[in-house]
Amino acid sequence: MKSQEDKILEYMAIHGSITPKHAYHNIGCLRLSARIYDLRERGYEIDSKRERDKKSGAVYCRYSLTEGDIKKYNAEQVLLAEAETGLL
Repeated sequence: MKSQEDKILEYMAIHGSITPKHAYHNIGCLRLSARIYDLRERGYEIDSKRERDKKSGAVYCRYSLTEGDIKKYNAEQVLLAEAETGLL
């Protein structure tokens, strides 16, 4: 079973970015900023951009992986898949 951190990485790699709303609805993560902190501690460079909701005026962060870290994540996934299938 994947951790929330792994699901967040996967989501950002596929969709380009993630917001607290996306994290809650798609992953069930209520503390996205804490998981982003954990990912940064693991060595991922994650950009954050503050945005304002046009309807409510609420301010939130949109997080995204750098291009290099998307490649790093994809390479890790290939290695994991190879390990699972015994190709390593």
